[in-house]
Amino acid sequence: GRRDIWTSVPDALASTAYYLKKHGWQTGKTWGYEVVLPRSFDFRLADDDTSLTLGDWRRQGVRRANGRDFPRPGDKAILVMPAGASGPAFLMLRNFYVIKRYNNATAYALAVGHLADRIIGGGTLAGDWSREYMPLSRSETAELQSELNRRGFNVGAADGRIGPATRRGIRAYQMARGLIPDGYASVVLLARIKLDS
Repeated sequence: GRRDIWTSVPDALASTAYYLKKHGWQTGKTWGYEVVLPRSFDFRLADDDTSLTLGDWRRQGVRRANGRDFPRPGDKAILVMPAGASGPAFLMLRNFYVIKRYNNATAYALAVGHLADRIIGGGTLAGDWSREYMPLSRSETAELQSELNRRGFNVGAADGRIGPATRRGIRAYQMARGLIPDGYASVVLLARIKLDS
């Protein structure tokens, strides 16, 4: 008769389940799908805002990494590439963003979703994170922002935080230089822009 989310596993699980349901968890639906992008993919669609139906993503040439069809082509999804074009890609559904309401880190929500898939018998991720295109530290991100601003790709304040303005600036720089416009801030990109005159 007493709630105890700190030492009772059933209470902790029930509390978390209630929180997820309260924030819109869709029972019977998944969090997202690992996908493979076509060679001709328009990376400007991977902007963390563009929401298309799974059928529309399929018409863009996006396929599930395991080769299966999307079970509900009318479900809306956003393409997320947590390691840029050199890493795995995911179409994230509503339940992914419900997990992010619990903890707003993309890596956390992705880990929770993938762990759930593994528990019910799913396999490992097909894509691999690049060891070359490592993410930037906060000070390196501020340096990248300063370099982009200095070159006319306005990203706002060099605060070391990657938000929509920084991603837009990175994409604009990448397009201007003939690079894949994935908007991903990596050590490789920082090195490249510092060499750029």
